[in-house]
Amino acid sequence: MAKRGKRYETAVSDIDYESVYEPQEAVAIAKRGATAKFD
Repeated sequence: MAKRGKRYETAVSDIDYESVYEPQEAVAIAKRGATAKFD
């Protein structure tokens, strides 16, 4: 089985899969976890 990447692990580290988020809070979490790597 393939390992998860470091960027993926840091992006999902603050997500609690047992809770339900409000839309604004969900977008804020997604923006904190978003990292784009452009050359």
